[in-house]
Amino acid sequence: MTRNLGTALLFLVSISSSFCANGCSESRTANHDEGRAKSLEEIQIRVGDVPVVAEVALAPAKRRAGLMHRDGLRKGHGMLFVFPVVDNLAFYMKNTRFDLDLGYFDAGGVLFQVERMKAYDRRAVYSRKPALYALEVPAGFFAAGGIKIGDKLALPAKIKGQ
Repeated sequence: MTRNLGTALLFLVSISSSFCANGCSESRTANHDEGRAKSLEEIQIRVGDVPVVAEVALAPAKRRAGLMHRDGLRKGHGMLFVFPVVDNLAFYMKNTRFDLDLGYFDAGGVLFQVERMKAYDRRAVYSRKPALYALEVPAGFFAAGGIKIGDKLALPAKIKGQ
């Protein structure tokens, strides 16, 4: 019985670590935009013609923490998740206090999916195909900016090909 319980627990831990987004970790290293210092590098990116100031989540722990425990994002700001390989991704909103738009991008930086994510919703939102990048921005950002499927993500050279 104990061996089966241990195996099941190990399986659950490995599954939960494969979800690469908001809510897998209780880490508070990525703090709210207003008041507390950030621990992630910020870069200027573009989606189509729309500029975004993005915090970059490269490390697994930073990707797991995502935007948890924050009260919001400033207009024109977001979080860019950069993965080491192209893969099917899943995000959910554990401990995320505000609605978001989530964009999935392929290895070429082409936007292929946009989803509205509701605060605290623990249902996973899967990429419809393998992705290398994901961008979380305030809810309504993609529509307000006229960003559409097929638009390209413009990144600094130091971020590409991670």
